[in-house]
Amino acid sequence: MGITRTFLDWKRPALLAVVDYLVERYQCHDRLDLENVLLVLPGGRAGRKLTELLVTTCHQRSLLLLPPDYCTVGLLPEYVYESHQPFASELTQQLAWVRVLQSTDRDQSARWFTRLPNKDEHSKWMELGALLQRQHRELAADALDFNDVAQNGANVDGFDEVGRWSFLSQIQQQYLRLLDELELWDRQTARLYAIEHRLCSTHREIVLVATTDMNVATRRMLDQVADRVTALVCAPESLENRFDQHGCLVPDAWLDTPIDIGTDQLRVAEGPSDQAREVIRCLSDLDGRYRADQIVVGVLDEMLVPQLLRQLEEAGASARWVVGRT
Repeated sequence: MGITRTFLDWKRPALLAVVDYLVERYQCHDRLDLENVLLVLPGGRAGRKLTELLVTTCHQRSLLLLPPDYCTVGLLPEYVYESHQPFASELTQQLAWVRVLQSTDRDQSARWFTRLPNKDEHSKWMELGALLQRQHRELAADALDFNDVAQNGANVDGFDEVGRWSFLSQIQQQYLRLLDELELWDRQTARLYAIEHRLCSTHREIVLVATTDMNVATRRMLDQVADRVTALVCAPESLENRFDQHGCLVPDAWLDTPIDIGTDQLRVAEGPSDQAREVIRCLSDLDGRYRADQIVVGVLDEMLVPQLLRQLEEAGASARWVVGRT
């Protein structure tokens, strides 16, 4: 049995439609029982807003709310398999990569790294460790490791990096052995192990809310518990062919979709400062018809965000960068 997809008409705000769905499905007499439900959302703020809407709705309808658990897509895997060791922190992982690199024969490493740091260049070693840590995480998201790159790369015409990736695979195995000696788990590898050995299970009902993009590893884990998963797709059912079996977007299906925006809705601006001023004019034209939490400013280039936030603050309009502060 595959994942159940449920389409919610996008003529209504998505979270309001989600609340109506949850009430219709889980209301039992005078209770809204969501204790056994895990709601998976694109971000933490959506979870907080959804909680607020659930509380308000239950108050209006005189329902006792038994709240659900929430998580973001990035944290979902740890809800569907059991960890038997504590996970290594980001810093611990980075230091482990550095320890393995420093303990590897320098002449052997020099064949594959353009420049190895000197022994006392601690920040350079940390940068190199972070590079391998990041590559390890990105490949694991697609259910791959360094050895997979070496093996598959050998079948790609013009790929001459097999030796490098074979060497990195050895480094990766030493890194995992080091964490094992410390009685710690690498989170990405633990997920791949759970997928390979079909260890994913859950007693909860998992409800995916507008999770339009998920990596390969998360998809494969959900496939193992598919009978417990419902994907809420915020789109009319007439567009079902534009979403895959996990409720995610099918990019090619959207390439030629017309966007009904009239020329009177377009405003042309030059540099970042001009664009920010145009945003302020648009907000001013709304003349207070919407609350701040009902307005979203979409930015295609993150480099514009500091300028935009600064000018909005100068204009007396508070704003929050949805990604938060690193």
